[in-house]
Amino acid sequence: MSSGFRIETLDRSGRWYLSPGIRSIYDLRVRNETREATDCLLRVEDPPSGVHVDPSSCVLRGSEVRTVTVILEGDAPVARSQRVVIALCTAGGQELARFEHPVVITGGSDCSLTLALDDVLWEEDEPHGVVVSCTVRSQSEGPTSFALGVTPHPSLCVAPIEPLALEPGETGRVLIPVRWDRSVKDEQGRNHPPTLEIGVAVSNGRRTGRIRWDLIEEKLRSAERQSREPRREENASATPAAAPSAVAAMPSPARNEAQPAAQSGTASAANQPAGVSAAGQDGAPAGPAPGLPERGAASVAAPTNANETP
Repeated sequence: MSSGFRIETLDRSGRWYLSPGIRSIYDLRVRNETREATDCLLRVEDPPSGVHVDPSSCVLRGSEVRTVTVILEGDAPVARSQRVVIALCTAGGQELARFEHPVVITGGSDCSLTLALDDVLWEEDEPHGVVVSCTVRSQSEGPTSFALGVTPHPSLCVAPIEPLALEPGETGRVLIPVRWDRSVKDEQGRNHPPTLEIGVAVSNGRRTGRIRWDLIEEKLRSAERQSREPRREENASATPAAAPSAVAAMPSPARNEAQPAAQSGTASAANQPAGVSAAGQDGAPAGPAPGLPERGAASVAAPTNANETP
């Protein structure tokens, strides 16, 4: 590249500004510091469209300085903080000088977008969808209306969403009910999309938020499990109490008052384990009165020695 040619901007702001829908015009100074005349072409290399130079070709005589105009159309596809690149070349394509300058979009719309699962949609005591919380923070330089939209799928049904009007830097939140019909499938045979996608158009394209479908299904299963627990409790409380046992309802056998006191004391002592008295802590009887065992206890408390070998 020859050092005898230079391109300078006459704007001292350090950057050019592009307003969507409005043409922006800036001037450049092209300088030939050699003594020879040269046929020159001014070629815009970036962005690929929407920017042109007038005039785009000229003859620069030795030591001549020429002013040219750079026009940025309102629909130029210039990304935020991108640079405009212009090359000065000879008629044969040899590059003589290069000019790069940052361009910032003003007055356009931009935002950040965040999604979260908020609640479950119920129909006839069954979960049939989710409510998505969508948070939008405006990064525009002026008041902007953001129109949110859910990426369509045959199994999803979404009511129209009102645009969210925000001031610069303001944050807004909108709840979006999304109904899911499990019986409807797409062309691939799936009854749901891989992700639930919600987006909003901005000046430089589209901002999009996504939620994986497996997270949505897990939330629906969890809600269904929780809804069944109260039903089990209601069914358990509605079950009638079991009838009292016939054995428990039978009266205790009558006491044998004719039994001698000495014999009854011996039988009571025989039925107690070692170190345990027949009375409770407060001296109250701990079981049946001495000598009056409960039904079926006599054979255990007083085993017979008839079968023992003398």
